[in-house]
Amino acid sequence: KPLRTLLLGLGLALSSVVWANPNEVLVSTDWLEKNLNDPKLRVIEVSVNPGQFERGHIPGASNLAWHTDLVDPVRRDIASPNALEQVLRKAGVSGDSTIVLYGDNNNWFAAWGAWVLDVYNVKNVKLLDGGRKKWEAENRPLSPIAKAWPTGNIKLAAANTALRARLADVVAVAEGRSNTALV
Repeated sequence: KPLRTLLLGLGLALSSVVWANPNEVLVSTDWLEKNLNDPKLRVIEVSVNPGQFERGHIPGASNLAWHTDLVDPVRRDIASPNALEQVLRKAGVSGDSTIVLYGDNNNWFAAWGAWVLDVYNVKNVKLLDGGRKKWEAENRPLSPIAKAWPTGNIKLAAANTALRARLADVVAVAEGRSNTALV
């Protein structure tokens, strides 16, 4: 019986860890709507379809264009830290901000934007669970008015290259010259 109790307790503890992890990255539509007036919250839309933000967005949200704000179109790489820092500051993002990203197409580019921010070690970045689709399906408020935030003071770190696999890295694994695993 003590072994059964121990295993049951261990199982419950592990299941709570599994369920706790998504909450570190995802926020619910309820949570976001209740926290829209938090002065440290910055909501950022990263949608695929042009004009989506302008037709209506989560109140107070800023818009990042994935194809210009999150990438360097000349180098065909993620945006430089200086360029991205300027875009985020214009969106009112500071070092102590909580950033919630959302977008259309099931948060496709919002999730990619979260990865770009992670590459630059931006803390406290969340995704809206269900994205724009869920927000709209629940008839939550949308606004066509873009809010002008005071300029933020975020400072980006150097890129964490360990979070990226480049073509040469993938080829080295495929040819057996690297012990890294592709997942």
